[in-house]
Amino acid sequence: MTVTVQGASGTLTITPGTGDILGLAEQIRNLLQPVSDTHRLQIVSDTAGGTSLPSAPPLSGTHTSILDLTSSVPFDATIPADYSYVVNDTSAPSTLTGSNVAIISGTVGASINVSGFSTVAAVGGDNTVSAGGNYVLSFGPGNNEVNAHGTGTVATGSGQSTIVSAGAGDNLILSNGTNDLIVAATGSSTVFATGSNAGVLGSGGQLVAVMSGDGATVAAGQSKCLSGNWPLKLLGIL
Repeated sequence: MTVTVQGASGTLTITPGTGDILGLAEQIRNLLQPVSDTHRLQIVSDTAGGTSLPSAPPLSGTHTSILDLTSSVPFDATIPADYSYVVNDTSAPSTLTGSNVAIISGTVGASINVSGFSTVAAVGGDNTVSAGGNYVLSFGPGNNEVNAHGTGTVATGSGQSTIVSAGAGDNLILSNGTNDLIVAATGSSTVFATGSNAGVLGSGGQLVAVMSGDGATVAAGQSKCLSGNWPLKLLGIL
């Protein structure tokens, strides 16, 4: 799946393998295409890497800025507030922190920290994501670690991922990998696990688990297991 957007300052293309499980990268492309068609999209590129990112250019009216990161040197930087969209297509794993932003991250993997109202489409690689506020996090193939400490949706792709649902909010976890581990630490968590050998641990939060993959294990106190395929292990269910 290739995402290509034409902007007033150039063309941005990212080819992220099979894409993220919810297709968010493609949805972001579809949102940006009308902006691109009317020449209201400003693309800013950074190929240097490092600890700073360029500020977004002054915009007027309904113009939108997108930051394109393509360095072979990793970034460890905070995304300037004026960018609504970021494409991380670096060839080295980077660390990015942002608020109220939509991030498409490529197949190398990254460490991403988001807050506010944010979207992360990590289309591949091994990623570490910490998300607060309100969010939608969608992953492609890879082994991921997610700390979801707000309210939102987390969807894993193929691979083995660990998701910790924390904070006082509500999280929807869509587990599609093999041997995924979901920890419902605090708050309220609803888990739909379609992958095999998923493990769900309720360590203090409210938990509802729907297990349709084979060999799942659910261990919790305040939980409900609505359904599950055999063999399904239920440990400590009250």
